Amino acid sequence: FEQRESQMIKSMLYFSLFLIAAAVAHAVFVSRLISKPIVSLSRQIHTLNPNLGQANRISTEYRDKELQLIASAINSYLQQVGNLLERERMLIAMASHELRTPIAVVAGAASVIERRGKLEPDDSKTLLRIIKANQEMKANVNALLSLARQDSETNCQEKILLAESIDGLYQDYKI
Repeated sequence: FEQRESQMIKSMLYFSLFLIAAAVAHAVFVSRLISKPIVSLSRQIHTLNPNLGQANRISTEYRDKELQLIASAINSYLQQVGNLLERERMLIAMASHELRTPIAVVAGAASVIERRGKLEPDDSKTLLRIIKANQEMKANVNALLSLARQDSETNCQEKILLAESIDGLYQDYKI
């Protein structure tokens, strides 16, 4: 009787260990099965490229309704961001034209007046101030538009003659 009891305890112990191992394996399998779509969605989100525009979309092919809703909400958000970026590009293009045109007109008119050469000394000083202010405005507008566009071309180095810049500043602020 004791021998059978000992065998029964061993059998129950082995069976219990087997059930625990099976439960752990089942838990791992089920957790991976549940997390697989979430991991897939997460990978798709990480691979989004902001430079792709309309091609930047996430697949909404999921078994779970909740993940489909999340993926379609992300796609909707991406669409809205794309529309805003397109409007921003159009605004920058229009601003570029609308800001540069008056600057070009003022520069052309100042050039015509300067070529005539029939100015009083005070008028010549005023015309020089207009020309310098126009040049500064042109540089400021170009800088703002470059920042707005985030052009890679604006990262190129520009040579600045320090002596001329200092002399120009001295002349501007000379009393």
